[in-house]
Formats: sequence, C-alpha cells, structure tokens
Amino acid sequence: MAYAYFKADGTIMSVSRNELDYGDSSVIVAELPDLLNANLIYLDLETMQVKTRQPFAVAVEGNSVSNIPVGTNVTTGDEIYHVEDGVIEFETDTPETLVLFLSHPHYIEQFITVEIGPEAP
Repeated sequence: MAYAYFKADGTIMSVSRNELDYGDSSVIVAELPDLLNANLIYLDLETMQVKTRQPFAVAVEGNSVSNIPVGTNVTTGDEIYHVEDGVIEFETDTPETLVLFLSHPHYIEQFITVEIGPEAP
C-alpha cells in the first residue's frame, strides 16, 4: 500500500510507502493501490479520487495557442499568464521563437516552441 499527499488544490506533494505526518490539516491523504509516479497523478477534488494527469492537446496557429485548459499557467521568459478562456495570443513586430512552459494540476507539464511574427494587414 502506498499513500499520496496532496495540497488543498489537488496538486501532489509526495507519494510514500509509509504514512507521513505533515502537521498540516490542509494536507489531503489518499491510499494508492500501487506506488505511482507522483509526477503523473492529481487528486480530483470533486470525486476525491486519484487520477492520471493527461498530456496537453494545444493547437498552435499563427500567433495564437488555443485549446489550453482553463486554469493553466503559461510561462515564457519572465512572464506568467493565467489562462481563463482557453487561448493565449502574442503580438510582435519581428519574427521570434517563444518557448512556453505549460503547467496545470490535471495535465503533464510541458514545454512547447511557438514561432510568432507580425500579422499580415
């Protein structure tokens, strides 16, 4: 038997074969049938079930990245965007390559590269 320890938002803190005492009442403990990779699970707060994180299935078209799950944090350089509508758009006067880091508790964290440039009038 293994135990998973989650933050109040459902993100994983650790997985252990032994029971741990975090001394924090906000920590949620769930029993696991097997010792799972902590990077690939999350706690569904509605059902209180441990679920497998899924890969992102974003779409890149021009200066826009869409199909981003609501609540995803997108980091590029020193900027962090919190996605609230499933889309993030970039404006630029010159062509450039952006590396985006996508992070959401229900999805496997991922880096993507996006080629952007000035839009045609």
